[in-house]
Amino acid sequence: MNTPLTSLVVICAIIVSSYQGKLRYDNYQVYRVIPENVEQLKFLNHLQADPGLRFWREVTTVNRHVDIMVPPDRVNEFLQLIRSKQMKPKLFKGVGTKNLHKF
Repeated sequence: MNTPLTSLVVICAIIVSSYQGKLRYDNYQVYRVIPENVEQLKFLNHLQADPGLRFWREVTTVNRHVDIMVPPDRVNEFLQLIRSKQMKPKLFKGVGTKNLHKF
């Protein structure tokens, strides 16, 4: 589901990344997660405080997707956490997860 806000967030992330020449995102992955109930929403709000995860969209309401950039060494942990709350993370394809800063 592409929305103007999603596109804007991706463009902003790209612009910020381009100004930091040495910042690299090799093998980072971006997942879309949709909280379907209040418990999942609270869990994502708590997870948002994790400095290793980059939330591209603020967690606000049930049934509104959240895009999260995950470093390669945290992918398995992240997926286990998300799935333990019965959420279904979807991997973004074609986002340039190998070198996000190039976009």
